[in-house]
Amino acid sequence: MNTAFPSRLYSRHAVKTGLACALAYGISSLLGSPYPVWAVISSIVAMQNPSVAESVQASVQRFTGMALGAMAGIALSLVFTHPENILWIGCIIFVVNGAGAYFFRYGARYMLASIAATIVLLVGHIQAHSTVQAATHFGLTLIWEIALGVGLATAVSMLLWPVRLGDTLKDDLRKQYEMVVDHLNAIAKAYAANQTLSPKILEDLIQKLLRNRDRLTAASRHEAFLYNEDISILDNRIVTLNRSVTILRILLDALDDGDENERRPVMPDKVSAVVAQLDNAICRYGVTGSPADPAVHDGMATAIETCRAAMEQLYHEDSRDIPTRSLVRAVSFFRLLNQLATMYQPETILHKTGEAGA
Repeated sequence: MNTAFPSRLYSRHAVKTGLACALAYGISSLLGSPYPVWAVISSIVAMQNPSVAESVQASVQRFTGMALGAMAGIALSLVFTHPENILWIGCIIFVVNGAGAYFFRYGARYMLASIAATIVLLVGHIQAHSTVQAATHFGLTLIWEIALGVGLATAVSMLLWPVRLGDTLKDDLRKQYEMVVDHLNAIAKAYAANQTLSPKILEDLIQKLLRNRDRLTAASRHEAFLYNEDISILDNRIVTLNRSVTILRILLDALDDGDENERRPVMPDKVSAVVAQLDNAICRYGVTGSPADPAVHDGMATAIETCRAAMEQLYHEDSRDIPTRSLVRAVSFFRLLNQLATMYQPETILHKTGEAGA
């Protein structure tokens, strides 16, 4: 089930799906098509997802796959003109569907192509009195019906209550940055209390991260030509979020460094102060995606300064009476928090290049 959208959008999506199917059936029937069912089915498949990008993606995938398969079915019918030979037909169907299953790794359109080719072949086989003519007529009609169905679905998706995948991705990224802040505060509290936390607390957030890149790719490919969307800003937000979660994972490891009796929290008030300075800045970045935003820039700059002052104090003033493991743990914390804050600065390489492959 796709849960990336607010539940209120699904009632609208239900209306849009019903409308696309009704239009597909009505127009196909008015044009005298003997197979309006294929236009309706194509509309249903293309409207499986509420967003414009996913609707366009499903439409393109279904049309290219089924059209390729229909043409292959027609070609095979021209070559094998003896449908009464069940063994031949069985062997052809075996090869066609085996190939479709094998090439499915490269995209669902190949499986759709094998399905279409099989349908065209079987229609020719059933209507044995005119094999090639039946297969050719049905194959061309199938292509036309699919084009009609996916075209109407795409038009309805774009014109009636359009749902932009880019907008929903922005909202989800904002929520994920808030989750980063929540985990950061939990880690700071555990540090002050000399406790540890399980790395499993990040599992839900990590699962969400895995879907972000695919959704950005879909928005870039299928919505960029319709809407004025700055994909590079979204890309930077995803890259920065992934790196922030990486630092959270390292902080969790540092939290669990050594036995409880061998460590004690050092400067827990300073750690809490840095996290408090990071909180609003990270949440703000999750909304704007701009490191130049004053709230982001000032918050991160303050956090960096606090981290540097704390490390300077550890190196020169307080380190003599601190157990070695506790000192290493404290320095690791401040270094990681400093690295987290630096990542959000506008002058970093990340925001200059918008590296997409990270």
